[in-house]
Amino acid sequence: MTKLFTEVDLIRYIYGETSQTEDDEIQNAIVCNLELGEMLSQLELDTQVLDRLLLNPSPLSLKHIFEYSANYSLNQKV
Repeated sequence: MTKLFTEVDLIRYIYGETSQTEDDEIQNAIVCNLELGEMLSQLELDTQVLDRLLLNPSPLSLKHIFEYSANYSLNQKV
């Protein structure tokens, strides 16, 4: 049976957030599915570009992120 992988699975794979079993499954799927391999290549390029673009977030952006994070935690406890 062939397991289906989503873009989220591939992004987790790119960032090393998958288990060894998932790594093996994704690598095997890429060998058998050209479209999945192309999707992985495109996502790798996209993440490289995004990683370069996000190196210097503005102080205002950081402030909003931290405020959202603080409020999100409070909402989860209620």
